[in-house]
Amino acid sequence: MKNLLVIVIVLLFISCSPTLTEVWVRDDNSSRIEVSMDLGESINMVGSMMKELDKGEDGSEGEESEEEFNIYSKEEKMDTIMNFYQIMPDSIEEKLSDPEALGIMNLHLKVDSEKEIGIMKMQMEYKNEKELERFYNALSELSEINKSGAMAGGGDTKEMMKQMMGSTQADLKNNIVRIPRSNPLEELEKQGLLEEMKPKLDSLKYMPDDSFERQMIEMLLPGKTKTIIHVPGDVLFTNDPTAIIEGNKVTFIDNALQLIMDGKEMPTEDRIIKFK
Repeated sequence: MKNLLVIVIVLLFISCSPTLTEVWVRDDNSSRIEVSMDLGESINMVGSMMKELDKGEDGSEGEESEEEFNIYSKEEKMDTIMNFYQIMPDSIEEKLSDPEALGIMNLHLKVDSEKEIGIMKMQMEYKNEKELERFYNALSELSEINKSGAMAGGGDTKEMMKQMMGSTQADLKNNIVRIPRSNPLEELEKQGLLEEMKPKLDSLKYMPDDSFERQMIEMLLPGKTKTIIHVPGDVLFTNDPTAIIEGNKVTFIDNALQLIMDGKEMPTEDRIIKFK
């Protein structure tokens, strides 16, 4: 596990559309977040990542050729958890002002080639907002180290990670949790991609599911996603009429691609949860 930057690069690229985000809000202001992604065809990029991590000290490759990155083609099962701080090479750690701040993040990678399953989970647990902000600042510093390399031009790493992990704002004095919502079309506009993609989005419902254009759009815009929020007490109310309430747990389901195909507006108002 020699190159942490490789993990971050691949992670940020393939994780634009998490399939499940689960958040535990606790009454002591601590929190746990798990973001799960079905890697699908992106699993080969993870294969490249793992091969990069297994390079020798001199940078030499293993016996595999550069083309053999299809994990599903191998009789392989993988179930591993990597902690950002623990796998950090000394050469990178000594350049960071607060490397231990990255320790609140784990990556859980599970692959079963027989069942063609590839799942990546990002798991973050922090005591308070200060500890979380330390992590994001350390991540930004990490990307600056490689600013002339593969991460260059990839956008604000800190903001990309914040968006990917989601955010909750807890007002524990009033027993309220607020979940901000972002508009994926606005994000595309910020990146200068919306104008070019607009004709394709307008004809999205006519595209075959297996077409290249459809797959490219699905990499940039989320399909069906689920967000589960656990709060410290039984839920009394949420302003989303489609939410599923079960005791102290609320489940929200979104599908940006379906809204686009149906010609509907993207909801942008924050979700509110009131609990006992």
